[in-house]
Amino acid sequence: MDESVRPFRRGGLSWWNRRKRFLRQYGDSASTLMALEPRILLAADLQISHFPVGWDGPLLLSNATGTTTDDFPLLSSAAHVYVDLSVRNDGNASAGAFAARVRLLDANSAMVSEQTLNRATPVSAGAVALFTDVDFGMLAAGIYTLEVTVDVNGTVAENDETDNVATRTFAVIAPATISGIKWNDANGDGIKDAGESVLVGKTIYLDLDEDASSVTCQTFIHHRFRTGLTWATSIAI
Repeated sequence: MDESVRPFRRGGLSWWNRRKRFLRQYGDSASTLMALEPRILLAADLQISHFPVGWDGPLLLSNATGTTTDDFPLLSSAAHVYVDLSVRNDGNASAGAFAARVRLLDANSAMVSEQTLNRATPVSAGAVALFTDVDFGMLAAGIYTLEVTVDVNGTVAENDETDNVATRTFAVIAPATISGIKWNDANGDGIKDAGESVLVGKTIYLDLDEDASSVTCQTFIHHRFRTGLTWATSIAI
């Protein structure tokens, strides 16, 4: 054999002979292993964690339509409860049609209501699917949990199936009422005594933002006043 083309030898066997012995021992599986190349798995990944600019979060609760602000954790029983949902495809492949299930549970985890939201068009990688103003009607006062499951039917192949559920617990309260008489409480005992006169020409207002200013507030100009409160737990007067 021409020395210039002699196979490289190490440990008594040339590389070529070692390769032939390896293939004889392991057969076709060895050929397959030797031919493998790195692969990147392409799959979608639907998440309830990202939300568009202008939204307060990916899962919103509100007593009004057409808003992306959040009334959580207190909502009124005097108005409909609406849900807004943002689902982002955080994977590296497009997600096809999918369904999101939205369940409303009471304080005992009993089902109150359930809705299915269907997305018919694909959601490309990095894009967001929005479901807005999902109406759950007027709810009785109480504690509720909202449970959202994305791709509830398992139609989308995902990198991670463990991040498809989100929950929020919130309270619905009945409207409250403030009423009374404004007078000059001369002795500061909180009781209208004889001789303590009713105040005239004075304005009582609800300081909703507690800034000691009546610029943005609801005012009452009569010496007898009454107003309904829909959600506040405490109020400054």
